[in-house]
Amino acid sequence: MRDVMRHMLFRQKALPNVPVPRNDLTKLILASYKDTKKDPKLGNAVIALAQESFPKTIGMEMKELRVTPISKGKSKLADSETAGSKFYVLRSLVPRNWRKKFIVDDDQSPSRHLLIVLLMLIKCHGDKLAEDDMWLSLGELGVHQNEEHFQLGKVEDEIKSLVQKKYLIQRKQNGTDGSTFTLEAGANAVDELESKGGIDMYIEQLFADTVVPSAPEQTQDMEVG
Repeated sequence: MRDVMRHMLFRQKALPNVPVPRNDLTKLILASYKDTKKDPKLGNAVIALAQESFPKTIGMEMKELRVTPISKGKSKLADSETAGSKFYVLRSLVPRNWRKKFIVDDDQSPSRHLLIVLLMLIKCHGDKLAEDDMWLSLGELGVHQNEEHFQLGKVEDEIKSLVQKKYLIQRKQNGTDGSTFTLEAGANAVDELESKGGIDMYIEQLFADTVVPSAPEQTQDMEVG
């Protein structure tokens, strides 16, 4: 169990918010218990113990994620992962208002803003966003392909990072004009926003919070002489 917890903590430090594949933990467990009689349930038991210990000792949650793609068809995952694969990621249990006050707020990072914009676009395009539509919409916001953004840097690299962290699912599609890709909401995004009522509710709330109320009409009493 301690090896699993140590591995999760080191991975979080080296690759923040990048989920750890279940297969990596299984290999670690088998290596740690190589002198023990192999039990098919050993991996599940050790991981469950680690998940139980994290909140008590570290104040973090070891959350299980599962890649469950929405779309169907001949497209394939760009990172060659199969549907149903399990991953684990660490989440802080410190209340959000405390994190905003005492810790750097990840919600205000340029990468987070890009993610929210992409999730909105994905929803507006029926849960699947084509590459051409993505660049067309981002271009209207001043974010262009093959150009360095003053805050994001190279946008293609930021998108790859969001895919690696399972915030987005990228699918390659081959066509007559060459290969392209589509984006969908990833397991990490779905899980993080579940506490906020899901992606739909979160986006609706964002719009509600940014709507500027119209000024009340000024009326004057007219005196009739």
